[in-house]
Amino acid sequence: METDNLKNSLGKLKLNIENLNKKSQDYIINVFKIIRKKIGLKKLTNLTLFGSQVPQRKDNKSISDCDLLIIVSNHVSKSIMRECEKYISALEIKHKFREANDNLPKKVLFAIQKSTGMFVSHFLTYESHFRKLLFHKMFEVNRVFSLLFAPRKIVTNNVIDSNKTLYGVPINRLIERPKIPTWEILKSLVMNLMISFFSLLISPFRSLNAIKYQLEAVKWSLRTFNYYVYEDTVILDKIIKRYLAHGNNRKFKQENRFFNTFLNLRNCISDDMWFMMRSPIHILKIHRNATLFRKKFK
Repeated sequence: METDNLKNSLGKLKLNIENLNKKSQDYIINVFKIIRKKIGLKKLTNLTLFGSQVPQRKDNKSISDCDLLIIVSNHVSKSIMRECEKYISALEIKHKFREANDNLPKKVLFAIQKSTGMFVSHFLTYESHFRKLLFHKMFEVNRVFSLLFAPRKIVTNNVIDSNKTLYGVPINRLIERPKIPTWEILKSLVMNLMISFFSLLISPFRSLNAIKYQLEAVKWSLRTFNYYVYEDTVILDKIIKRYLAHGNNRKFKQENRFFNTFLNLRNCISDDMWFMMRSPIHILKIHRNATLFRKKFK
């Protein structure tokens, strides 16, 4: 009976991920097997895919993570959670969703990624943490950083609105969308400028792939703009069209070129120092316009 239940669960999982690329499918199946073996499916409240790889978004780019939210019962011990973390982190490296931190610079980068949630392909949390919207526990990020800089409610709402339940209870039955306070736009500005300038700082070291961090800063600036103004989640192409439609007509060509470069770099990542240098200014503009457009819409 237990074997039949496992086959049924695995079969349903495979149906839910059949539209993903093989790399992501293999990663998700292996994560599911680790959870089943170490925690047990009875204690798995939810396994959710969110972000750009959700099939209906059609926003799967070359630098995309395969973002998984794994919510488990409060009865799972912390030692088992730590053990699962190690196994799943190893799977991220095996399936090339992140590089092995085999030297000091990469170890430092990995520590920054973990503290901010960037380029991390799984988030393992307790059900109670998720229901209480404890952001730093939900996404395993640095508590001080998340309190001071992370636009927590905008990020949470993006996850709620853009996800696919692979197993268990849909997350919108566990929590409701939090309201977005005005200061979230300021926190987003500070956070994304920090990432942008950090990207410029490490750009001389080609092995650290600094362009990825710059693209991430622009991407989350756009997502913040869109949710702050429109309170929905759509693909980046549509966000850019919305942004340009309400912008300054005199600078349309300049803005359009920048965002076309951004989309092309997401499709085929390469060094582009001119894009890197212009990004902080555009990040400032995106957040300024978010405030202006929101006032118009209200």
